[in-house]
Order: sequence, then structure tokens, then C-alpha cells
Amino acid sequence: MRVAPRLDGNAADLLHFYPAMEAGVRHVDDRPARVKRDCTVPADPSASATARRFLQQAAADWNLSPDLTEIAQLVVSELVSNAVEHAGTSSTVVLELSEGELTVRVRDGSTVQPVARPLDMVSFRGRGLPLIDRVSDRWGIVNDDDGKTVWATLRDV
Repeated sequence: MRVAPRLDGNAADLLHFYPAMEAGVRHVDDRPARVKRDCTVPADPSASATARRFLQQAAADWNLSPDLTEIAQLVVSELVSNAVEHAGTSSTVVLELSEGELTVRVRDGSTVQPVARPLDMVSFRGRGLPLIDRVSDRWGIVNDDDGKTVWATLRDV
């Protein structure tokens, strides 16, 4: 029978005594600091549903909490809907998880800037950016010569 080593700060003794711990430590060290995925969605009514499915798969693979996943689905759906309605171009959805923070980016082919209106819960239109403003930690727009990217950053709640 082996006796557990004293905890005197010698990590090598601990790793020798607990081989599974050594494998776990190696696994943690190999883990990427950041994970990123992207997909292109068409400029049609199915775009938001496609983007939500893409997000759901990434959330499952990355083991995101149900709350964060739900908020991220709202954000990606609103951003893609805006791209379809206002830009009329296909969009690239980029999801990036880094240090517990999920960033959702949607790039479209229009240089026309979105305008955030005051939130009006009875209106059927114009609620996307105000909602994103309320549920995200921060959001913004990056302009390109041939389009723009609207992004939002979310932390687990």
C-alpha cells in the first residue's frame, strides 16, 4: 500500500503518487486560451435560425451555461436579422470565447451604419440594438471599406 506524500510543496511527489492528476495537469496546460468559430449565413429568412443552431452547437461544445447560451442566442439572432433586413447581404457570424467572455460578431456587406433607437417594447421593429445594449457587457461597430461588423461581448451570468 502506498502512503500519500506529505504536502510539503513538492509537486513532483504529488504527481508521482496521483498519476491521473499528472494527466489532468497536462490536459489543462494544453487547453487553448481562446476558442473561435465562424460560419456564413445567407441573406434570407432562415439566417437567424441557422445562426442560432451554430451558436447552440458551439455553446454545447464549449460547455457554456444555459443562461449565457440563451442570451447569446438572442444577440446573434438580432444581429443577423438586422444584417438580413438592412444590409441585404450574407453575413459571417464569429463566436469567440476567451477568459470566460463570449464575443458574438456579425459582419455584413453594407457600410450603412445601424442606428440604435430608444427601446419601445410595443413596436415590432427597432428593438434589436437596445436589447443588445441591455443584455451585453459592451457592444460596438467596426467599419470596413466593404462592410461592417457589429459585435457584443457577454459574460456568464
